[in-house]
Amino acid sequence: MSQHIRAKKLFAGIFTCVLAATLSPTSFAQEPPDAQATPTMIVLDNSGSMTAQDAGNQTRIDAAKQAATDLIEDISDHTDIGFAYYGGNTGETAADMEQGCQDVTIIDGPAKGNADTLIDTISQLSPRGFTPIGKALTDSAAELPEGGNIVLVSDGIANCTPPDVCEVAEELTAKGINLTINTIGLNVDPAAREELECIAKTGGGIYTDASDAQTLSDALTRVTTRQYAKYETNAEKIDGALAQEDAVALDTDTALFATDLGQESYFWKIPVEAGETISVSANTVTDPTVLTMNQGQIYLDAQLHTAEPPRHGLQGRCTHVSDDNFTPGLAVRGIQSATVVSKEIGSDDCDTDAIYLEISRSGDYFDGETIPTEITIERFGKVDDTTIGEVTETTDVELPAASTSEATEATPGQWFDSPTELDAAGEKVTATIVPGETHFYALPVDYGQQLRGGIRTTFSQVVGSQLGDRLYLQAFNPSRAEVDLTNSSPTSKELETLETFGYVAPVSYANMFADGARNKNHSGTWQGGTQYLAVTYLPFGEDEDISAQDQLLTLDYELVAEAHGTPIDPPVFAELKNSSAQDSAPTSASDSEDATTTASSEESNGLSIMWIALGVVALGIIIGLAFVLRKKN
Repeated sequence: MSQHIRAKKLFAGIFTCVLAATLSPTSFAQEPPDAQATPTMIVLDNSGSMTAQDAGNQTRIDAAKQAATDLIEDISDHTDIGFAYYGGNTGETAADMEQGCQDVTIIDGPAKGNADTLIDTISQLSPRGFTPIGKALTDSAAELPEGGNIVLVSDGIANCTPPDVCEVAEELTAKGINLTINTIGLNVDPAAREELECIAKTGGGIYTDASDAQTLSDALTRVTTRQYAKYETNAEKIDGALAQEDAVALDTDTALFATDLGQESYFWKIPVEAGETISVSANTVTDPTVLTMNQGQIYLDAQLHTAEPPRHGLQGRCTHVSDDNFTPGLAVRGIQSATVVSKEIGSDDCDTDAIYLEISRSGDYFDGETIPTEITIERFGKVDDTTIGEVTETTDVELPAASTSEATEATPGQWFDSPTELDAAGEKVTATIVPGETHFYALPVDYGQQLRGGIRTTFSQVVGSQLGDRLYLQAFNPSRAEVDLTNSSPTSKELETLETFGYVAPVSYANMFADGARNKNHSGTWQGGTQYLAVTYLPFGEDEDISAQDQLLTLDYELVAEAHGTPIDPPVFAELKNSSAQDSAPTSASDSEDATTTASSEESNGLSIMWIALGVVALGIIIGLAFVLRKKN
């Protein structure tokens, strides 16, 4: 009997696994990690004064109910959120005061997916009683043992003192658990505002005024802090050698890999074929930081060598153009990058079947530490010289027409592999960012077109430092080579109009390879296809860095971008002989999109075939087991 049970359990287990796999092949794909939203406790005033009919056309409690419900519906699926209220369970006479000053109700500690429970409770609140703010803060903090965010909404001053509510806030935040206390005053008088401002200041948060449901809803949204989101590379790690003669050999189809760069030079050996050109970009991958001033300097350089020593200084014999990165210690900002493009393989000084990539890092930025870096290799077949085009002239940048449209909400990723895609015809988005964090956007730009856009801060919780805060903009072409922008440091002050930015000139292959282009500051504007925009929020003058556990205040911004101008015919590249390598570089934005669609279709077809094959194998196993069981019976 036991043998039959084991066999039947095995039979059932195999069938269940195969069925689940066949029906849900995508369940094996790994999703990128979510941004770490900060656990939040909403604390709502339900005392007798909340019955006042002065919040628009509503009572204060009805406005608070509406705003709290809207917030919970918006964030409860991706944020651990809890709810508490004070008042509502006692009378308001002197005889009720002792009991009323203990009247704090915790409905639920921070959790996801609890919206129905919280909203149902909120809808039934009936204001009366006292205002025990100190106890409400203490009890709510107990629900956040590892830190989090308390958002207190009150319409009046605490009337259950002592203890002094500012002293309570100070004691709670002094426990070292990364607790932030934000306060919102709903139609408060000067004395109550002063008290709530004191709580917020002492609790490391901010105070906001509100007068009705809409302003209260806006305030609630703005005071929900979060931890930063960051990118961690999952590319194959291939560390280089410290000497050229020991260079680490790469496969022909290696297009992306990761390495840790120390303060040394590192070497890899790349197989090449006659007629082709290669582009190599190195982009540093570091945790978000707000330490941008006087942190040392960094110099990142890339060269391409043959087996022969360099003929002129340190420049490799196969180096056609090298865009190095030198950032002095006054302000190291954003992604550090370096790009090198080879001469045509087989030309003078570069007649070889393998070239040696050298990536070097020097300077005392992150002194004594390695810096994670992704290295991208892109191959171009021999270009038809008659299709290179002309060096483009510097062109003034104006705001896109879409700058006057309504912005849609975006949640960008933190790297090239997870950008928010923007419409080339022009699209305006709004996003929320925290200090040190980087957002990525992607936009198709054809040859002959110029990327242009605008950006402005619409709200900031952070009080600017003496030196001022900045949003820092960077742009990269499809090969991840950095592209110069007309404005890379827009202000983080709240503005009514957008600040313009864009490429200094339209995209042309000649901007990299034709004589004189290098003198026109056209760095990077030589490749059409998907361009990338990176937005980093950098408060200046900070002397203490942030960590992954810190709850950070937020900044809201609007971004608009478009591909401006009429596309021109792209350069024509010959196919590469090595079939495992990329046949040719993307020649236009539309070609890039078609290639992506084709690759996705092929991948989908490949997965379908794989699942069908697994199903056939599983069916064979099932039939075999059924046959064995029948014989034993």
